Amino acid sequence: MSHKVIEGFRLSPQQKHLWLVQQGDHSLPYRAQCIMLIKGNLDRDMFTAAVRQVCARHEILRTTFQCLPEMTVPVQVITDGG
Repeated sequence: MSHKVIEGFRLSPQQKHLWLVQQGDHSLPYRAQCIMLIKGNLDRDMFTAAVRQVCARHEILRTTFQCLPEMTVPVQVITDGG
């Protein structure tokens, strides 16, 4: 039997607070979002590459909370930068 190994990190106090608040309403996951209005021509391939580079550089943009068995509070899990 193989086991998947997950490297997780303890939530910061602020992250734990957000997670606990969200537990009261399971209908929507907590997400930070933004909308940009871009005027003029957009090179979609270049834009996509730029967003991927930023995500690869900043771990927090690739971080999720995962509840593991027998844990009451989730841990932060950082996905690969690729």
